Amino acid sequence: MKNLFLSTLTVVTIAAFVFVGCKKEIVKEENTKSLVRTEQVNVHKKKVPLTKEEKEKVAIADVEGAMKGASTGAAVGAAFGGAGIGAIVGGIIGGVCSSLKAKHEIRESNETSVPPLSTSTMTSEAGNAQNPYDSVGMIHYQLLHYLRENPSLYELNSAFNVDVYYLNVSNNLFDQFYSINNPLYSTCSNYFPYSCCVSTLEQSILPFSNVCGSVFLPTSSVYETLIDYNDFRKGCSTFEEFHQYSIDVESQILMNNNIADIDKQVILSFMSTARYGSWYWDNMY
Repeated sequence: MKNLFLSTLTVVTIAAFVFVGCKKEIVKEENTKSLVRTEQVNVHKKKVPLTKEEKEKVAIADVEGAMKGASTGAAVGAAFGGAGIGAIVGGIIGGVCSSLKAKHEIRESNETSVPPLSTSTMTSEAGNAQNPYDSVGMIHYQLLHYLRENPSLYELNSAFNVDVYYLNVSNNLFDQFYSINNPLYSTCSNYFPYSCCVSTLEQSILPFSNVCGSVFLPTSSVYETLIDYNDFRKGCSTFEEFHQYSIDVESQILMNNNIADIDKQVILSFMSTARYGSWYWDNMY
């Protein structure tokens, strides 16, 4: 498997940098190719801010789902000659799926509306231009926010539904938020099939250390780096403190020549998701 990953590095590198260059604003027009909408019942609801504990639960679901999805997508994508593309697709779709489910279970019934999101503000305050996979976290939260503005795209009978979510994202929405001109990218379902989406949700209930250790990490030093990273994130008193810390650690990962490229991609995508997630849940709720 490792040899297969390494054999695609040239294409993966090109795909990654094309991907980083195609950041775009949230797409408000809906490509109605195959959107499935479910009927929503309007009920008067009281908006209640998330507590620190609730934010942490959603943030954990974000990053665990993103890591599991990225590693699963890389493994599936390798069979199609695109491990790197598979990691991007799986990381975003798996992470958003876990995020929505966790948020829905906590407080969805207490919200009247979703506040507006400025993509440019989010990117300027939470981004890291030195991370070649920075757009993974940014698009994760663009897509998540759009879905939260349109709950009928992931709900059935007012409950999170993985079938509705996956059908809408894989057949329509993912391409609106992730546009890439690459011969290896055919369909989302090739790189992250439905069964992997369900598996990601099941895995995201595990402790971070279990998910982290069971996926892809090749060395104990990298494993310990991610555990320390996650512990620091949970202990930070301000987002600014975590943001600077994350940029420093990402720089160390980028310069570490002992980490395989596909593993480095998953780690940096994970950190991008953690950065943007910390900003998003702190500023939007």
